[in-house]
Amino acid sequence: MEISPLDAQKQGLADRQEVTLKSKYGKVTVKTVLSSKVPPGVLFIPYHFRPGGGQQLAGRDLGIVRVRLEKD
Repeated sequence: MEISPLDAQKQGLADRQEVTLKSKYGKVTVKTVLSSKVPPGVLFIPYHFRPGGGQQLAGRDLGIVRVRLEKD
């Protein structure tokens, strides 16, 4: 999961730290990747990778989905 360095700092997250993302459709455990390509307030996770891809979070929405981030 890619996260902006600013958001990672605010959340107290380190690069390659394991976190759990939860949405109304499901949850997935992933590692953080600090990336300046991702704007603050946005997390990026590819949809198509299995296991642990965004499809587990997006259901049929196939796009932007609100998630809750929890540190493991």
